[in-house]
Amino acid sequence: MRGAAVSNEINAVFRYADYITQINSYEEVKLELFEKLFFNHEFSTYLNNSQRIKAITILIKNNHLEIARNIYDQLTIKSEATLPVFLQHVVYINKWRGYKNCLNGSRLYIKILESRKYFEEHISNNRNSICIVGNGTLGLSNKSSDDIDSNDVIIRFNNYDVNQEKRCGKKQNVWVRIANGEIKSDFSSDNKFTIIASNNFENKRLNPLAYYPNLQNLNGSFTTIPSEIFRELISSLNCLPSTGLALLYWIYKINGEFPKEKIYGFSHFSKDNDFDTHYYTDIPERIIHYHNWQREADFFQRLIK
Repeated sequence: MRGAAVSNEINAVFRYADYITQINSYEEVKLELFEKLFFNHEFSTYLNNSQRIKAITILIKNNHLEIARNIYDQLTIKSEATLPVFLQHVVYINKWRGYKNCLNGSRLYIKILESRKYFEEHISNNRNSICIVGNGTLGLSNKSSDDIDSNDVIIRFNNYDVNQEKRCGKKQNVWVRIANGEIKSDFSSDNKFTIIASNNFENKRLNPLAYYPNLQNLNGSFTTIPSEIFRELISSLNCLPSTGLALLYWIYKINGEFPKEKIYGFSHFSKDNDFDTHYYTDIPERIIHYHNWQREADFFQRLIK
């Protein structure tokens, strides 16, 4: 009974931490709630690997490196991919190089940061020749294909289809994808950039690389949409944003207002707000994502010109 009560208390505290990091960051987590979990031996013995990893991340972000290192020594990790990429990076730059399962994950996260900077520079340098092609039907016609392909940067999403080039063009160089099994296609070799859209991808997922096992083998650049983009949108919308809005907001933060005529396949401009119909045949087991489309449509207008 005592063990069950302790486990319930621990789970409640970590659920709180997950909620806070969805809308803010690990720096915003109130460390007092975790003190007895970290300092009381009875509680610490009940922590599983997942909880230890999150505890280490919270401690590092709050600059309690010695305690974090002690908990890190208690981990029993079988695979390098089990640790969050973000944690491995922080461990690496804090000179914990000799510790198990750090080095490769640290290199991966450093590559993510380098590629993110490279992508932002690329977006800034090509600000007048960027086209965003969503997967909806709005704005796609026989005359739109040439307009789309005339741009230097063409951004496409998830399971897009360039076989219908008469409507949506055939040029591709940036692929933005969500981080789950709903994505059945792999366009990583066809694009210069692969961008993973997942809220708190670096901080929250215990095995982020499992969502994209070929990440390490890409010839092109791969990165993630920054967590602060999602945090700011969640704060404004009071719900999770769509991948398209998150990407557009990121570009807006780099270049300012985006030309409306350079956006295709987005239902945010339609009175019908048909966000379910795609210009291609979608997979039947498509997962339902809960967004507030009206709030998104209103927010969209702030980002375009």
